[in-house]
Amino acid sequence: MSSATDEFDFSVRGGTTYELHSTLKPPFEIVQVVAFNMALVLAGWFLLSPDAVTSARFASLVFLPAVLASWAFSDVPTTNLYGSQPARAMAALGDADRLRNLIMARDLTLWLLVAPATALLSFALAFDDRDILGSAVVAALVVVTPFASLGIGAIMAPLLPYHPIPLSQRRRLRSTWLRWTVAVCLPYALIGPATLVVLLPSIVLVYWQGKSSAVWIACALMTLGWTLLVRRLAVDYAIRLTLKRTAFLREYLADPNRG
Repeated sequence: MSSATDEFDFSVRGGTTYELHSTLKPPFEIVQVVAFNMALVLAGWFLLSPDAVTSARFASLVFLPAVLASWAFSDVPTTNLYGSQPARAMAALGDADRLRNLIMARDLTLWLLVAPATALLSFALAFDDRDILGSAVVAALVVVTPFASLGIGAIMAPLLPYHPIPLSQRRRLRSTWLRWTVAVCLPYALIGPATLVVLLPSIVLVYWQGKSSAVWIACALMTLGWTLLVRRLAVDYAIRLTLKRTAFLREYLADPNRG
């Protein structure tokens, strides 16, 4: 008889296939979350004060795709990696390689939902902004930088998991309300600043040096290296936390009544 851990494919390819299959079928929860967050950004950008957000040299319309991509990930699919798939998470607990691939599979799935579309938007906006090279660099940033912010988001997986139970059941579990509220709201306070940390060196460079070709190329190279470093450190830390909290996570994930 095969063990529970043999029920799942923990390769990156197998995990991504599983995640995509789960995501692209009813009730389309992750797709709805991503679409809602992107709609919030577009509404805020164009309806609240478009002049204010496009007046500075470093905050022109060309950076909209980067902001859009970062905010799209600011929700629980990024941080509730274990609680949203408890059976797979429990099968991976105790194995650093499986945990790493589990994180990467979810991140790749979210990336596929957001990054290609926002990268294309960068080139579409180039016709408005008349900055083809700048738009190409922002497209590259949109493709690369999510892996840093998603890596930072993974740190919350072992710290604050929660079961995605129906609201009717959640109302009965009053002792879980505070924890659940924090878990739902925290991504908005975490992922945005995490993306800003990754983009900040490039934003500062463009602000002080302008939008020359050399500056854009420097931004791309600098952000690429910084993104890879931040992701590596964040994911390694998330895995260490998970291994340290394995006993708690096994107990918690096995009991939906824990909320």
